[in-house]
Amino acid sequence: MFEIRPMADDEIEATCEMHARTWQVAYAGIVPDDYLAAMDPVQMAARRREHLYPTLLALRDGVIVGNSSYKDDGELLSLYVDESEWGKGTGKALFDAVAREMTCTMRLWVLEDNVRARRFYERQGMTHDGESDFWTPHGTAVRLRELRYVKPL
Repeated sequence: MFEIRPMADDEIEATCEMHARTWQVAYAGIVPDDYLAAMDPVQMAARRREHLYPTLLALRDGVIVGNSSYKDDGELLSLYVDESEWGKGTGKALFDAVAREMTCTMRLWVLEDNVRARRFYERQGMTHDGESDFWTPHGTAVRLRELRYVKPL
């Protein structure tokens, strides 16, 4: 059974465990390996509790297989789906659920080298608006170019 619903407070740790695993797969070859290997779901959960944004979960048979966080101002902060769910419509279902929560133009930042994610967002009707910036993973000297994508709602 597949379900999308808001994250409960007691699901933060499990959400962060799935989030870390997904990062380690999705950003392999893009983000430095040592940064990915050092991701700590416990620390991620502590940070998430300090900065708690609305988060939707995708669950299959009661197991968290995806999550998406967003701000009320239209910014999609994250959308991560477990590798086992890639190509099954889970990401699209999460994206559509978040879009229904938005009342203004949706926007997000995506790493330029994350071609898989960029293609996904483009299939959802988002486009690069010409804005770019750089993100430096904490504790590294790497500067990764990120692009802003938007979608009027």
